[in-house]
Amino acid sequence: MHVIAYDNWKPTTLNGRPTFSVKCDCGETIILDAHTVTPDGLVSPAVECTARSCGFNQLVRLQGFKSCDMSSP
Repeated sequence: MHVIAYDNWKPTTLNGRPTFSVKCDCGETIILDAHTVTPDGLVSPAVECTARSCGFNQLVRLQGFKSCDMSSP
């Protein structure tokens, strides 16, 4: 499991609904629009980077995540 450092993820909105974005190690920003995040920060399904040359595809946990982060993008 890959841990996304606290400064590499943030709350955001997509089409008016709250979600999260993460910064991949390659620098690409990934929107977690088809994912769920548990109260302890576990993201499901696996996060896949869209950059052609990257290949990142892993289960991740958002470091420092609190379930209250879900309500304040």
